[in-house]
Amino acid sequence: MQTTNNLAEVLFLSAITTLLNWMGIGYPLHALSGTTSNAYTAENLTYAFQNGSSWNVPYKFLGSSLIKTYGTMGGASVILAIIVVLLMRRTQENNKTNVAIAKINLLPVAFGSSLGFSAGLPVILNPLFVLPSVIIPLVNMALAGLAISLHMIPVCAYPILKGTPGVLLSFFGTNGNWGTLGFTIVLFVLDVCIMWPIMKINEQVEEMLRAGKGRQF
Repeated sequence: MQTTNNLAEVLFLSAITTLLNWMGIGYPLHALSGTTSNAYTAENLTYAFQNGSSWNVPYKFLGSSLIKTYGTMGGASVILAIIVVLLMRRTQENNKTNVAIAKINLLPVAFGSSLGFSAGLPVILNPLFVLPSVIIPLVNMALAGLAISLHMIPVCAYPILKGTPGVLLSFFGTNGNWGTLGFTIVLFVLDVCIMWPIMKINEQVEEMLRAGKGRQF
């Protein structure tokens, strides 16, 4: 997963890892949350240093780069999108508990620590979130791969400190390319749009479950 340069293979393997993460088996995904070192990333970094940019590095679609910086954004893409939707819908009367959980976890999730929120909402093993947990990273990486192939954004080849906010990973990974930052923000807005209807359904399900428990008593 980390060393393949085949975009189709990266997408397939990322679908497996994000599914494992939704199941609570988070190690494969979190293993990619920091800087990954291998011969391919080293060759990309050497090229970037020698040429002053990462536009034409030899390996453009490395899984260790695409999954971390665009697919999961350091583990925060899906979870942070859920938090943003919750905070935008905070006026909903039946949403107060989830909004409180979102506020508490906003800062940790922004810096890539999402397990607390995943257990608190919950997201782990919640069937409503299995599709967005897999599809959102795939959409992000597919669009990033297209943008890279069209020479719209450079490749993330520079080292990134673990704990860097997810939306800024690609910015630092391209040595401060502003176009890449704008592209990543657009991706995140798209993630929020995908999550919006899912969260509305989740609220309806929670309301039905509360109503059902009330009738039992």
